[in-house]
This record gives sequence, structure tokens and C-alpha cells, in this order.
Amino acid sequence: MSNYGLVFFSKRNDDGSIQYSSRIHSLGTGSQVRGKIFKGELAFVQAVSSLKHKAGGVSNVISLLKAISSFHVPSDTPISDEQAVMFGWIPAHSAPKI
Repeated sequence: MSNYGLVFFSKRNDDGSIQYSSRIHSLGTGSQVRGKIFKGELAFVQAVSSLKHKAGGVSNVISLLKAISSFHVPSDTPISDEQAVMFGWIPAHSAPKI
């Protein structure tokens, strides 16, 4: 986890809905490694709620994304392999079997 950073993004669509995505990047080079676009706010909320972070919870992250369109997850936030799959870090077919 210390070599990578996780960032959430939001983008307002033409119809007024919001598209949520996550991206992982290398902290050393800043280059993007992987990303995922969520199918809807519910899928995004479920993924974010699985994290144990200090950002004030899911509602705070959603509010921030609606206001500033990006949120950097603190680098000390633990992320399991299962969560990595949810955020697009590890393709599902490559994930370890649980």
C-alpha cells in the first residue's frame, strides 16, 4: 500500500447524474496504474463504506466529491485484496481465491 495512492473522482453527466470512479497511481512516479468506473452511486457507496478511513465516513466522502470532484484516500488506510478488486486495483480474474 505504501507505494500506491487511491483517489476517488466524481463527474457530473449531461443528465445531472454523477459518475464515480477510483484510480490508483504510483506515489513514486505519479503515473496511473489502474482505475474503475462504478455503475452507480450505490455501488460506489458500498465500496467506500468497506474502507476503514478517518475521512468522516461515506457521507463525507460523497459530499466532498460533489463539491470538489476528487478525494485522496489517506495513504495509511489499509486495503485488503477483496477491496482492491472493488476499486479496480486487481482485475477480478487475478485476485487471490478466498
